[in-house]
Amino acid sequence: MWYGLLGTKELLQRSYRKLEERVHLECDGETISLPNLQGIVVLNITSYAGGINFWGSNTATTEYEAPAIDDGKLEVVAIFGSVQMAMSRIVNLHHHRIAQCHEVMITIDGEEGIPVQVDGEAWIQRPGLIKIRYKNAAQMLTRDRDFENSMKMWEYKHTEIQAAPQPQLDSQDSQESLSDEEYAQMQHLARLAENLISKLNDLSKVHQHVSVLMDSVNASANILNDIFYGQDSGNEMGAASCIPIETLSRNDAVDVTFSLKGLYDDTTAFLDEKLLRSAEDETALQSTLDAMNKEFKKLSAIDWMNPIFVPEEKSSDTDSRSLRLKIKLPKLGKKKLEEEHKPKSGQSVQSFVGSLWHRRHCEDEAKGDDPLTPSRSQL
Repeated sequence: MWYGLLGTKELLQRSYRKLEERVHLECDGETISLPNLQGIVVLNITSYAGGINFWGSNTATTEYEAPAIDDGKLEVVAIFGSVQMAMSRIVNLHHHRIAQCHEVMITIDGEEGIPVQVDGEAWIQRPGLIKIRYKNAAQMLTRDRDFENSMKMWEYKHTEIQAAPQPQLDSQDSQESLSDEEYAQMQHLARLAENLISKLNDLSKVHQHVSVLMDSVNASANILNDIFYGQDSGNEMGAASCIPIETLSRNDAVDVTFSLKGLYDDTTAFLDEKLLRSAEDETALQSTLDAMNKEFKKLSAIDWMNPIFVPEEKSSDTDSRSLRLKIKLPKLGKKKLEEEHKPKSGQSVQSFVGSLWHRRHCEDEAKGDDPLTPSRSQL
């Protein structure tokens, strides 16, 4: 009520309606002739009084340059009254621009002061000289709309990958063992995936945004541990057996390929949305993805593996869209009881790297190398 009373009184009286008679304005040393005004605003951003673009435009004109926070210039605007200020919140008025300069000097004449405000509570400034000059720049927090939109697009693609069903083999073929050539191809794909998992794990420590891929990374690391390295999920230390797994079933090969293809698709979508923002790291990841893609093309030539890469169309009475790939990711919000026997997110990659070192150590022992001397692969 008190603000309302004071505001109504000021609206009628207009105490400083002839401000141009009490102040003198200089911009970059040049005296400026002022119109009949009630206030002067000095800006460095295109937002004032709760978000109003008081300069009136974000583009350049024949008389003024486009306003920018880093151009070293200040924008000076006239205020003609509280009605104008109120209307500015409703309609986009063309505000009265006085000048655009590097330095503003305001001289207050007479014996009485005038109200002055600098980003806070106003005060009565006694007669004297006010000098405003662009000094330097300070880092500020701001929303990155482009990044937010890119993140939303990645989440949308990630959801599509996660939602589609996994292709299933016939029960007769599912337990059939791989041929030597097929097993060699799967081993090569697993090594490429190891490289990708290792790089993403390292990048997640440096680039915060890479953490969105860690669910896919952990899912792939877990399935490689379970199927390739004989990982004992019940062993807290993640110890792996030194007895090599000589072959895999087709069903295991489908599970591994499907999970790794999901990691590949997620990482590709991540790079497409420019979320990494490091050209060097992006190039390194893209090189690894290209190598995996070549291996996927080779695997797609295998008849029973082909449905993973070329999904069948749904029947006409259902949605006609092609089946998309799905990543086996742990669902957010699951009860802890369901996850109590699984390694924690941070431990998955660590146990995976540990079992990978253990496997290579076993290979060196089998070759007769001194286990106390680290091999090149261990280094």
